[in-house]
Amino acid sequence: MDARPSMTQRFRLALPLYLCLLVALALLGVANQRHLAHQVDLMDEKDRLLADVAVARVDAAAVDGPEAVAAWAREAGMVGVPEAGTARLIAAARAPATTHAEAVMELRTVWR
Repeated sequence: MDARPSMTQRFRLALPLYLCLLVALALLGVANQRHLAHQVDLMDEKDRLLADVAVARVDAAAVDGPEAVAAWAREAGMVGVPEAGTARLIAAARAPATTHAEAVMELRTVWR
């Protein structure tokens, strides 16, 4: 007898194999559509967030460092501390110079 399977035996498994592959492909398509819908949602969220960032940048452009903080403090009812007046000179004369009779390592500073 011939050990090779006949043509009808080969095609007998073709229909179940075809149906299994068709179901697997359909499940893959469903998963793909879910991923596509999720990606579209994420892209819409990104567009919304970019619009929010643009609005926030316009608001942030109005803030200008210490002046903005001071204006906010005044609006919040805080009272400003008066700034110091002119600087005062504490030592009017230079520090006295000292002389050493022997050669030593010395460090001279100027008092200001």
